[in-house]
Amino acid sequence: STITDDHPYHRFIGGRDLPRFVLFSSDGNEVGKLEGKASPSKLFSLMKKTARRDFKVNVDRFVKDYQKILTSLDKLDTLKQAVAQKEARDITSAEKRKLEKKKEEIAKEEEELRAVEEELLKFKRRDAA
Repeated sequence: STITDDHPYHRFIGGRDLPRFVLFSSDGNEVGKLEGKASPSKLFSLMKKTARRDFKVNVDRFVKDYQKILTSLDKLDTLKQAVAQKEARDITSAEKRKLEKKKEEIAKEEEELRAVEEELLKFKRRDAA
């Protein structure tokens, strides 16, 4: 539906075409707007501009780094599933010990990845000292 002239936010988000993307900085100022058929590259460019307005961040580098973390976490999840499937079978005590060791390795690697993720998500504000 369309945001009509009488809508309280019309001056901020109103327009003619859908879909509509309106991005604001943390101080409430409009950074930019895309209306109608917008390419993903234009939207991503506007998102980067918005992020740079408030944060000291290289968005391209952030996306690449975060993608690596998420890919690694997906691989660990696949390993966890494989271990669970093996545990469900009738296995020897030696095999059980190997699986327990593998689970500990996976848990340690996941903990390390989560620590890297936590640091990556600590954005520094432009106005911070």
